[in-house]
Order: sequence, then structure tokens, then C-alpha cells
Amino acid sequence: MQLIWKQPDNTLAVTILSDEVLVDGFDVSDYAGHLVTIGVVPVSWQLIGVDIPWPESSWKQETYKWDGTQIIVDIAKAQTEVAERIEIQFKTALTEPVSSSALGAPHTYQADESARNFLNNLVTFGTGGRFACVDAVGVVERRQHTAEQLLQVGSDMRAAIETKFDHYESLLEQTAAATTESQLLNIHW
Repeated sequence: MQLIWKQPDNTLAVTILSDEVLVDGFDVSDYAGHLVTIGVVPVSWQLIGVDIPWPESSWKQETYKWDGTQIIVDIAKAQTEVAERIEIQFKTALTEPVSSSALGAPHTYQADESARNFLNNLVTFGTGGRFACVDAVGVVERRQHTAEQLLQVGSDMRAAIETKFDHYESLLEQTAAATTESQLLNIHW
């Protein structure tokens, strides 16, 4: 059994009752009052019901609120939740390997921060150097690159990162413009 509480800001809290509490003669109102009296539940919370159906979606609990008759999703809080999820996915995407044909055939290059910094250093020196990449058969090796090849890897990496930034910004715009839960549930990286 779940006791559903409305907090002063209309967000919800849930108290789940164990079967041991549910004995013959159990009175929900008395028990709710007892929870308030012993300080388990703040005095400012209001019991709104027992086992009220929740929406099908799986937002964080604080994203739901009581509208006076039912549990609904607070769109502003759901937008924040989606934006936070997208930011995490964006940061992960920035470190995904990048493909470049700078060596004449496609090779895969690490794009984490240390790899980008090392590439930047090699490009800055302008003399070429050995830089790790993976060939088409999966062999990882530090291969010699000319200065021009390193510039091409850097250009390909920049293009891949810019594409990810564009996608991220587009998703944030969609999130901010969303006015329904359904729209928010359809925003994915």
C-alpha cells in the first residue's frame, strides 16, 4: 500500500507501507496522523490518497505533482530532467572515437580530452609525429603522421565535435519548446 502525500510546492512524496502494518482494523487516516505525530512525515504534507495511479512514464519522483484531482508531470521539471540527461549523453559523445582518412584510408582516433590535447600539441609543433589510431582490421598503433595529416585529423575531429554540439543545441531547443510530456519523452540523443 502506498500513501501519497502532497508537499507544499505540490510535488509528491510516497510512503510505502509494509504488510506487517496492514493488520485487521487498520485505519489509513489514523496511521497517516501517527506518521506526522512521530515526525516521519512533516506537518506541512497533506495526505491526498492511497494507491493513486501514477502516470506510465518514469520521471524522477520530484517531477510529479498533484493538480487537485490526479498525479501529473510538472513539465518544467521534466524539461530540466531531459536537459540534464542530454548533457550527460553529449559529454559522453564528445569522447567517442572519430574516423579520419588522413593517412589515405579510414582510421579511428581516440577523442577523449588527453588525445585531443596531444593532437593539439603535435599540430602546434607543426613537424608531424606519431599519433595512435586504429586501422580497418583493428590494429592499434602509434603511426607516423605528417604535419598536414595531423591537421586533417584535427579538422575531422573538429567537424565531428561541431556536429555533436549542433545536435546537443538542437535537442536543448526541442526540450525548451516542448509543452507536453509526450514531446519530452520523444527527445533522444
